[in-house]
Amino acid sequence: MLVGIDFVGNKSISSGELLEHIATAPTSGFFTKTARYYDADLFAIDVKRIVRWYNEKGFYEAKVTGPDEVRDEKGRVRLVVRIEEGRRAMPSTRISTSARRTSWSTSSSSVDSPRRR
Repeated sequence: MLVGIDFVGNKSISSGELLEHIATAPTSGFFTKTARYYDADLFAIDVKRIVRWYNEKGFYEAKVTGPDEVRDEKGRVRLVVRIEEGRRAMPSTRISTSARRTSWSTSSSSVDSPRRR
């Protein structure tokens, strides 16, 4: 039974948001538990979904490693997923008299202001 998924290294995207974008879900409910089991093949697809979500947010260097399976004495599984976000690409807009051009650059800060010429 899968009891939890822990994301480590995610600073820009919350664990809750990442859980919303994958198919694998931990067992939920307190009184009436809906048992969920870990499927390694399904989670391999979820890893691609996580990377794709990071890419959509501008993190083109994002890497996901794991998951590490941590089992307790009852055989329940908790997954530990490590994320390296990398630098975030931010659009930089250059305005000239002849045309407007947008280019992408990577920046270590999460917010850059447009450059004007």
